[in-house]
Amino acid sequence: MNYSSELYGDIDAPETLGELLQVANTGGWAPGYETKRLWRGHADIRWRLDSGAVRRKIATRRNANLITKSPESFPTEREIARYELELIRRAEAQGYRQYQGRRLSDLELLTLLQHYGAATRLIDFSRSLLIALWFASYRKEHHSQVGLLIGLDFTHVPSVGALRSVDASTASMKELVELGGDDPLYSALAWQPPPMSNRILVQHSHFVFGRVNYTNTGTLSPPPFNNIVKYIAIRPELKLKLATMWSPLFNLTPAELFPDIEGFSSFNRADASIPNQPWY
Repeated sequence: MNYSSELYGDIDAPETLGELLQVANTGGWAPGYETKRLWRGHADIRWRLDSGAVRRKIATRRNANLITKSPESFPTEREIARYELELIRRAEAQGYRQYQGRRLSDLELLTLLQHYGAATRLIDFSRSLLIALWFASYRKEHHSQVGLLIGLDFTHVPSVGALRSVDASTASMKELVELGGDDPLYSALAWQPPPMSNRILVQHSHFVFGRVNYTNTGTLSPPPFNNIVKYIAIRPELKLKLATMWSPLFNLTPAELFPDIEGFSSFNRADASIPNQPWY
């Protein structure tokens, strides 16, 4: 079964988890090599693939009535870079550059900020399809919306840890983002962070980031290889089926995926529903 999406076109919309796994593992990927895949879940298929930094700048401009349908009204790479530098400076002024007895690089600092809710250039992915699918389908307030599972074959996405031209442990974000200039092969970089927090570990976290480049689907532009991205629609009917599976079959619960006091507090905030059974 297919679904016609305004942003992502006509895409697969499996009816069962079994069909979804089959779609995810066959067809549409670039042939000829063993792919390495990252996954991201959107609870609403109408959401674009934008970083938190871009979304924050857009929201600020919209509140000031500065956003129009024209792409020229959206934040530029220069503006996001300036915002990012200011965020790093403010975090450093608060003493957050030092962590567990050492000085964090720009990328490590942004990674830590991202996992605690800050809007950065980094875009969360997971090496686990099931975890990405959980994020696409778990929240009850989005059960009536069609969700989206995004698969990224990052075999040809340069990995920060493998770069020879720059040392990621000391490089600034400006150096990383500008790596390769306008070369489309470096339009995005993949980053597997060290286990700086329990969240990073249990969510199998991987980040993808790059220069701001506006397209129909968002501001992240993977390198120009065929079949590097796959989109799968998650219909409300499938979300409801998955809701009965997460805890008993896969042990995927908020307590497992957000194993820290910030996560616990977030899922027990004033506007959060009270579960009928223990969340653990």
